[in-house]
Amino acid sequence: DETGIGFWSAASLARYLHTGVSPIGRAADGDMAEVIRNTSQMSTKDVGAMALYLKYLPAVSKPAPHMPAPNYTDEVVMLKDMVQVSARLPVSAASAFEVGKPATVVSSKAVWLDAKDIGQSGNAPGKLLGGAQVTVKAREGDRLQLVLKGWQVEETPSVIYQARGQRVMMAVLDDAAADKVVRGKPEQDADTGQRWMPVTLEVWSDATGMNADRGAVWAYGKDVYQKACSSCHVLPQQGHFTANQWVGTLKSMRRFTSFSDDQYRLILSYLQNHSKDLHDDGTSGSGHGGK
Repeated sequence: DETGIGFWSAASLARYLHTGVSPIGRAADGDMAEVIRNTSQMSTKDVGAMALYLKYLPAVSKPAPHMPAPNYTDEVVMLKDMVQVSARLPVSAASAFEVGKPATVVSSKAVWLDAKDIGQSGNAPGKLLGGAQVTVKAREGDRLQLVLKGWQVEETPSVIYQARGQRVMMAVLDDAAADKVVRGKPEQDADTGQRWMPVTLEVWSDATGMNADRGAVWAYGKDVYQKACSSCHVLPQQGHFTANQWVGTLKSMRRFTSFSDDQYRLILSYLQNHSKDLHDDGTSGSGHGGK
C-alpha cells in the first residue's frame, strides 16, 4: 500500500530492524542503513517493542510530488497522462568505434551485406542481438563493416551462437545472409552429439546501438539484474546456472519485470556470459570459442 511498510507484520518489522533485510529480501541502504547499524545492536525485546510501536502508528498519506492520490476503491482508474519512458542503454558515441577494435552490440541492430544497402526499406538480411561481440573491419563515415565470429549447429544455418554447445544467440540470418557465412570444419559436441561449426560473417551496419567497452556493458547488465530481480527474491549467483539454463530461468521471471526487449536480451547475455560454464570478463575475445 501507499505507506510502504503498512503490509509488514510486527515480526517482519522487528527482523528488518535487527538484520536490515526486508520481507522481500532487499537490504537497507542509504540513511536507513545507518539506522540499522544502531538498531541491530539493541536487544530482541527492545527491537520488538519498537516494531510494535511502528506497526500501530497511524498511516501518513503523502504521495510523491505530482502523483495522483492513491485509489483505495475497487474502481479501475486510468491516469490521464501516461508517458512511455524508454530504457537508457549503455551505448557509445559513433566516433568511439575504431578499425581493428572490438565492439559489443547493445540493442538489436539490422545488418546488411553491402554498405550501400544500409537503411533501405524492407527487411534486412540479418540482425545482431544484444551481447554479440564484433570487430570493426572497415569504416566509411558512420557506416561500419563488422566481422562476427561464432558457431553454428550444422542443421541450423540461420542462427549464429557465441560458443560451441552454448545457446548464447548472437545473430539471426535470412537465406541470403546465411549463404555468406564462412564455415569451418564441423566438430561433434560430446554432450549432445550435435555437430557444430566455427563460422565467420562480414556485414555492414551503422555505428549506433553498440558500445566500444565490453566491460561497461556487463557492468550495466549486472546493475540492472541486481536492482530489478532482488525486489522479488534473493538473487541467485550468476554462476549457479549454466548458460543454457539461464534462457528458461530468466524467461520465467520476465513477466514480473518491465524490461524492454533490448534490456532483456542484454541481461540474458550478461547472465549467460557469467554462468557456471561460460565466463566473459569483458576483455577482447573472452567468452568465445568451444568448450
